[in-house]
Amino acid sequence: MVQSGSDDYAWAFPFDPTAGNRERQIYRGLRDAILARRLAPGARLPATRRMAERLGVSRGTVVAAYEQLAAEGYLDARTGRGTIVAAMSDVALKSLPTTEGPAPSARAETFGRAAANNPPWPRCFRPGLPSLADFPQKEWSRCLAARARTLRRDDLSYHHADGLPLLQEALAGHLNRARGVVADPGQIVIVPSAQAAFDAIVLCCTDPGDTVAVEDPGYPGARHVFAAAAANVAPVPVDNEGLVAAALEGVERLRLIAVTPSHHYPTGVTMTLRRRLALLEAARRRGAVVLEDDYDSEFRYAERPIASLQGIDGGRHVVYVGTFSKLLAPGIRIAFIVAPPRLAARMADITAALGQVVSHHVQAAVADFINEGYLAAHVGRTRPLYAAKRDALVAALRTHLPEGATVAAPRGGLQLLVRLPDHVDDLRLVEDLADADLAAVPLSPICVETPRPGLLLGFALPHLEEIAPAAQRLAAIVARRM
Repeated sequence: MVQSGSDDYAWAFPFDPTAGNRERQIYRGLRDAILARRLAPGARLPATRRMAERLGVSRGTVVAAYEQLAAEGYLDARTGRGTIVAAMSDVALKSLPTTEGPAPSARAETFGRAAANNPPWPRCFRPGLPSLADFPQKEWSRCLAARARTLRRDDLSYHHADGLPLLQEALAGHLNRARGVVADPGQIVIVPSAQAAFDAIVLCCTDPGDTVAVEDPGYPGARHVFAAAAANVAPVPVDNEGLVAAALEGVERLRLIAVTPSHHYPTGVTMTLRRRLALLEAARRRGAVVLEDDYDSEFRYAERPIASLQGIDGGRHVVYVGTFSKLLAPGIRIAFIVAPPRLAARMADITAALGQVVSHHVQAAVADFINEGYLAAHVGRTRPLYAAKRDALVAALRTHLPEGATVAAPRGGLQLLVRLPDHVDDLRLVEDLADADLAAVPLSPICVETPRPGLLLGFALPHLEEIAPAAQRLAAIVARRM
């Protein structure tokens, strides 16, 4: 602390010559003293040489701090008058350093809770991640490096904000072959994530106060986006055939229906054909749009992947969303929207206006990765690996879980659900698992109307040999809670 040795030092600010950048310390100390009115407008500062002597620093350090403060309007340095505190209004000087600032909006609080529910978990059994150890590093690096070496003018501009035509064309062919999606390349909009896709879709298809029907239980990340867009979120029950389409009849101002038909999140149920047709009919009758979130359905273990809802509809009432987060890795940061023809141009405008744009080099590399057959080869190689991991986890859980806890082998996807008795606190259970370096997502917060306890476990990320011993430890912790 600078001591008051004269009227020049009637004020003080903390200064520690061993604490790092001395110039910034002087700058911040003087600035805060001015804003807090410990230094009033018109007050004369010590000469730079005298200040340097008192603080034990070089004169150049003090000169640099004074000059920065003068440049920002805090000080007024005039020949013959020395350096004085500049005249500023009372509003500008009203305790700025001590105010807490504005509180976040309710919308910001919603997204904060969503982020808090996604901590950096350990590898067993974090859902939502593919096997990063099996990422095709060599092939991906080759595609990305080749595109980085061949810069084009369009790659460096704002052109094609809705997606690179090369990738749109590659995706149109891939999605038709793998998922039965019916679309022209111009209907495909490239975005950095499924969340960005949900945001664009709800803005394009709803007005504030309109209703978005969601699955209950269902993916909370989508619910957060819809609620933040000022939509009314209506939970619709899910049974062993998928979303109960008949329950949509009582929903008012229905404009959007969000579903995961091929592999329901979180139960793993596949929507039956009967229920799919009923859902499409309800959407047509009500003038609503169906959002098909097809997040991991290329991984099926007992049969070929189920054809998309969009393909059954012919792409007229269904907006299809897919991502490379499960196929390759979340760090690729590419997802895509397949929009109905009447919505495609406006959807592209919205994503461009929001700045939800993906690097053209990465897009071009993904297009090459698809066109050169690397994506199909990667899915073909990892599908049996994931099936083996699923089988190992199911077998271990069925052997070691206590009576009352049940698990069904999912027909596809990268995760499974353990159902627990109603008296079990799955939130506390997840905390116990984290203490044991195990990860899980509790089921109860995913439910809206009737919370039910359970654990959502991912099996793709850990190595095969890790699964059985980790599952045994998990079962022992579940038994203690039960």
